[in-house]
Amino acid sequence: MTDAPGRRRPVRRAHAVGVLLAGVLVLALVLPGLLGLNGVTPFAQAVALRGVVGLSLAGLAALLVVLPGRRATWPTAAVLLAGAAIGTGVLLERGTVGLVGPDAPPVADATALVVLVLNTQDSARPDDVARLVVERRADVVVLPETRSRDAARVAAATSAAGWPLQVLADDGAGPSATGATALLLAEGLGHYEVTGRQGGTLAGFTATGKGPEVTAVHPFPPLPGATATWHEEGAVAVATCEATPGAIVAGDFNTTPDHPAFAGLSRCVLATVEGGAGGVGTWPARLPRALGAPIDHVLVDARTWRVERAAVLNPPAGTDHRAVEVVLRSR
Repeated sequence: MTDAPGRRRPVRRAHAVGVLLAGVLVLALVLPGLLGLNGVTPFAQAVALRGVVGLSLAGLAALLVVLPGRRATWPTAAVLLAGAAIGTGVLLERGTVGLVGPDAPPVADATALVVLVLNTQDSARPDDVARLVVERRADVVVLPETRSRDAARVAAATSAAGWPLQVLADDGAGPSATGATALLLAEGLGHYEVTGRQGGTLAGFTATGKGPEVTAVHPFPPLPGATATWHEEGAVAVATCEATPGAIVAGDFNTTPDHPAFAGLSRCVLATVEGGAGGVGTWPARLPRALGAPIDHVLVDARTWRVERAAVLNPPAGTDHRAVEVVLRSR
């Protein structure tokens, strides 16, 4: 019996190591920004799917609790559960409007400016996209991965339904529609022209007219080996908003609020977060809204625009991105 304390010391050390490793894992996956890892593979990709990470940590904690000798693993399980809770709290704080239940009804007030973002992935049928645009009475429609010919078909269908739109588009440099981006603007905003290009791997451009300056963006995704391009193009998109009074910058950013690009926001705000829907996943749509990555966004100059509400909408068939709708009013 006199050796019992000596035998317990290695076990306690093992338990302490387990708790320490669990703490490091939680920090790296749930709060990678504290360690400077939120822009580094694979942590940048993991934190984009906060819901999946939280569910995985909770599942791992449950597994530890049911293992033989589970009493000894409770501290480690508690750390993992705390990580899951922290991740869930971050999503709740960013907003979960529309997490469950039907889509929000269209805005009824014609004096508001409605911005709609939908990455069609070159697969959603133009008639279906047009139906969504008309239903939501969208004034500014950003369609990443949409060729000019399909954007024209969308506009023709909305015009036939009594909602005419001007079409501006960039089909990108290659044969794939992945690099194409289209911007549709309600005729009530007046005539617009393309006045600048984002210059990234995927097409993005700025349109100027009598109404607010609008930039449609699609920064490159954080693929392994391409994070430098992702960093650069995301920073350009944010800088465009920050440098332009009254700006609206919208599209598939391939970036969540956890990533470095949005750390540079000061003048501009994420309208999805301001509108209470910033924690709802927009991609992939096959995952529940609580588990997807919120990568489709609208940035606005907060000195010019007040965000009345935001919503994440079910997409038409053919695309794996949910649509994002933001309702704005001039201050």
